[in-house]
Amino acid sequence: MPVNHDYECASCKSLFEAFVEADQKVVDCPVCHVGRAQRVYKVFGPMLGKSKGRYPHFDHQLGITIESAQHMEKVAKQRGLVPMGREEFDRSRHAPRTPDPLDRDEPDPELIEIAKRAFDDVKFNRLPKEVEEKRVADVAADFLNADEAKTKMTPTVSVES
Repeated sequence: MPVNHDYECASCKSLFEAFVEADQKVVDCPVCHVGRAQRVYKVFGPMLGKSKGRYPHFDHQLGITIESAQHMEKVAKQRGLVPMGREEFDRSRHAPRTPDPLDRDEPDPELIEIAKRAFDDVKFNRLPKEVEEKRVADVAADFLNADEAKTKMTPTVSVES
């Protein structure tokens, strides 16, 4: 599939664009018609202007969109936060961590047993009646309006005289 690439002629040093196949690295120069042009890759300089490419961005730790470095400092000051310096950041990054009890190679046998019992309770209908009714009501509420689900789930008692 043809793609637009930049080329530079070896003899006349002219720069031009050519719409060629992706694997074509050398083309004839359309300017001097004598030399062969090699594909070149342009390196773009830094962005000019107000944003410099970093702002605005959403900061996940703060939970807001940061518009500038000054905005970041203002938000940090309002929340009582102190920006971490480079040395402190490196020190904390390489500090030993306390192990998380859930990050183990061996699964917790107690949790496995609880999960097996819960699965068997559902599988063999050993759930208490209130739990089963609540589960059915929750599923019905997903599909119906909450008020409709409550009225349809309440038992109706017929009295014969």
